[in-house]
Amino acid sequence: MYRRLDLPWETAASLLLGAFGSIMLGDTGGATRAATEAVRLLTPIGDAWGMVHAEAMLGAIANAEHRFGHAADALTRAAALSERLGFAGQAALHLTTLGRVQQRSGAPGQARDTLARAIQAAATAGGLRIAATARIHLARALRGAGDQATARTLLEANDRWYRASGGGDGALLTRCRLAALAAEQDDQAAIADLQTVLEEARRHHDLETQTLALDSLARAAAAGGDLPGAARLLEEADGLHAQVRHTLDDADRADAGTARAFLAAARPGGLEGADEPVDQDADRLG
Repeated sequence: MYRRLDLPWETAASLLLGAFGSIMLGDTGGATRAATEAVRLLTPIGDAWGMVHAEAMLGAIANAEHRFGHAADALTRAAALSERLGFAGQAALHLTTLGRVQQRSGAPGQARDTLARAIQAAATAGGLRIAATARIHLARALRGAGDQATARTLLEANDRWYRASGGGDGALLTRCRLAALAAEQDDQAAIADLQTVLEEARRHHDLETQTLALDSLARAAAAGGDLPGAARLLEEADGLHAQVRHTLDDADRADAGTARAFLAAARPGGLEGADEPVDQDADRLG
């Protein structure tokens, strides 16, 4: 409609929003085509808001394609320009994405600092949903660094906020991550909650949460001695993970790694057989 009406700014804004939707689905080709056209339309207009989002879109595409250096550069520029222009909420959004990119690229210290900045910027701008997303990423980074207590504190704050605010994106993932932390201590209520989270994630077609819930359930099953059950859960999780590799890395699946270690230790020869496919475990272990 905007094209037919010859409204270039409105067309470009719609293209950018559509490009973010494409990225969420892992369609980097569609996102690239939309972003390229948006930049072509916005450049002669010189609209700062649009150009910042276009820069961030290029970073999001690079992130989805695992070109983390390019992603970090683009998002750093987008966040800095947002701050310079006084777009505090926009800066918080781009800092949140930048922090996740830094974590995925293997720079956990930078990621933690950037995500802390994102939470502060979001709180200043009143962007509490952005702050919640940043807390999820920061909790993930802290758990990976072994700081379970701080990760739990962040996730508990998130859970309270989502419950008070009506849920939305991130609420189910927060519950999943909280239950996973408790399940490490053989908390049976938490393990039951993981199963509930998994069923809800299936209803909402939330593949990331499904993958992580299955990983945590596999870890609990393996720790409890149900090695065939753990192998089946991991096989299902691996199948889902193949569809969300643009957002979820192997390094994010710590519980899957622990479950695989249990399975490998149960093989003849112990951990020496760890490189064999997981789906053989169910047959071998009967």
